[in-house]
Amino acid sequence: MTGPLSFFDDRPVQGEEDLLDTFRSGLRSPTSWGVGLEYERLGLFRADATAIPYSGDRGVERILREMTERFGWEAETESSRIVGLRRGGSRVALEPGGQIELSGGVHFSLAAVKEELSTHLAETSALFAPLGIAGVPIGLQPITPVEAIEWVPKGRYGIMAPHLAARGRLAHHMMKGTAGVQLNFDYSDESDAGTKLRTAMGITSIVTAACANSPLYLGALTGSLTRRAAIWLQTDPDRCGLLEFLLSEAFTFRDYLRYALDVPVIFVVRSGRHLPMDGITFRAFLRDGHQGLTASVADWIAHLTTIFTEVRLKSYMEVRGMDSVPPDLVMALAALWKGILYDPAACRGAWDLVAGASMAERIAFHRDVCVRGPEARLRDVKARDLALVLVWLAREGLGRLAEKRVAGSKPSAAGEIPSGESAPPASVAPADPDEAAYLDPLERSLRGEGGCPAARLARAWEAAGDGGPSVLINQAVREEAEFLGAEASPQGSSRSRLATEQSPPVTRNAKKRPAPRRPRRDRSST
Repeated sequence: MTGPLSFFDDRPVQGEEDLLDTFRSGLRSPTSWGVGLEYERLGLFRADATAIPYSGDRGVERILREMTERFGWEAETESSRIVGLRRGGSRVALEPGGQIELSGGVHFSLAAVKEELSTHLAETSALFAPLGIAGVPIGLQPITPVEAIEWVPKGRYGIMAPHLAARGRLAHHMMKGTAGVQLNFDYSDESDAGTKLRTAMGITSIVTAACANSPLYLGALTGSLTRRAAIWLQTDPDRCGLLEFLLSEAFTFRDYLRYALDVPVIFVVRSGRHLPMDGITFRAFLRDGHQGLTASVADWIAHLTTIFTEVRLKSYMEVRGMDSVPPDLVMALAALWKGILYDPAACRGAWDLVAGASMAERIAFHRDVCVRGPEARLRDVKARDLALVLVWLAREGLGRLAEKRVAGSKPSAAGEIPSGESAPPASVAPADPDEAAYLDPLERSLRGEGGCPAARLARAWEAAGDGGPSVLINQAVREEAEFLGAEASPQGSSRSRLATEQSPPVTRNAKKRPAPRRPRRDRSST
C-alpha cells in the first residue's frame, strides 16, 4: 500500500500487510524524534468546583466559539455544534463530559512543548476568568455526579457510551468524569518500538503512582489516591489495562496487530455518520464485512484510537497512565518519558527495575497504586523509591541526549527544523542542555509530603472542612499563574541542585542495572 494513512483514507483493506503499514508509516530517524502532548483539564465553576456544562452562556461551547473569535482557531463542528478547534498543528479537543484537551503538535524540544502549553493556558484563562470558571488539572470530577454531566454531542461518543457501559460499570465515569495526560513518542524501527513499548508498559504503574491526583468524588475523599486509574480498570477489559505481550523481548508489529484484530470494533464512519458495529471484532469485520460494509484503512485507524491500554501503538507510541496534574508536573512527565525512552541506556535501566516481576505481580501492583499511590509496593519496594530511580535515569538520559548534539542546523525557537535546512546531525533526538531541569518539580513532589499531588490535596481538603472546593480552585489558579509567570525555559544546568552526584536510590532490581553509557550511533509526528 502506498500513500498517506489517515482517518480519510477510504481504500479497502486488502490484507494484514495493509494494516501493518499503519505501524511502519511511523518509522522515524532518531534525528526526527519528537514529543507530543495531550493535556486534559476540567472546567469547574470557581464558586463551588462543580462541572461547567457543554451548552449555555457559561459552557464549553461558548468558550470554544470565543477562542475562534479572539485567537484565530478554526472550529470543528458536528450537526452545527462546535466540538473541537484546530490551529496549525495543534487542536483543542473535547472529551465526552466536556473535559478540555490540548492536543499539541510534535516538537523536538521541551521548550517548544512548554511554549505551546503556556499559550493554551493563557488563552483559556483569559476566557475562563470573566465567566467565573477555572481550568483545574485533576484526574476526576471532584463534586459533580457523573450522571449530572452533560454529554458532548459527538457521534463517536453516542455510540461508545452504550457499548462501554455494557462492558464496565464505571465506563461513563471514565468518559465524562476523568482527565489525564498522554505523551506521544516516535520509534526508528520495529525493534526500537518493541524496546520502548516494553519499557513503557513495565514502568507505567510507577509513573501513575508518582502523579496520582484524583482522590475526590462527590465532594469526599474516596480512599484511592488515583481513582481515575481505578475507574479505567472497570471500563472495558477488551481494550484497557496492562498488556502482557508487550513485555516480550521478541515483540513484533504483528503481535500488536493480532491483539488489535481481536478487539471489538465500536464504530465506523460513513458519509460523516458514525455507525455501530454490534461488537464484532476487527478480524471478523475484515474477513466477513458487516451489514454490507467492508473494512477500510480509515476504519482500522479509527479502531486503534478506541484501544485504551496504559500504553498503546499507532503510527507512534502513546503513554497514557497519568492523572491530570499541574502544568509544571506535565512538563516534568514529558522530560521523564523523553529521557527514558529516547536514551538507550536509560531505557535499559528503567526496564531492569521491573524486569523480574511476574504479570500477576504487575497487576497487583497497579491495583495497589490506585489506592496508595507512591506507597504501593512492587516486590517490597515502594513506588516512590522506584520513581526516584526513574527520575535519576531520565536526568542522565537527557544529559546524554544534550551531549550528542553536534555542530550543524538546530531546531528553531519554535522547536521545528527551519525551512530549507537539514535536521541536526546527531544520533539521537535533539535535547537542550537544560531539559533535565524540567524534572525538578517531579522530584520535589516525590520527596515531599505523601509523594504525589493527591496525598497533599487530600490533607488540605480535610483540613479545610467546608472550604475544600475553594482550596482546590485557588490552588489550581495559583499554580497556573506561577507556571505562566516563569521564564520560557527552566534555569540552571541540566544537573540541577536536586540532582545527586551519588548513585540513585537502590532497589532490589536496580542493583543489577548496567551502568549508564553513551548510546550507540545509529547510521541508518504525529
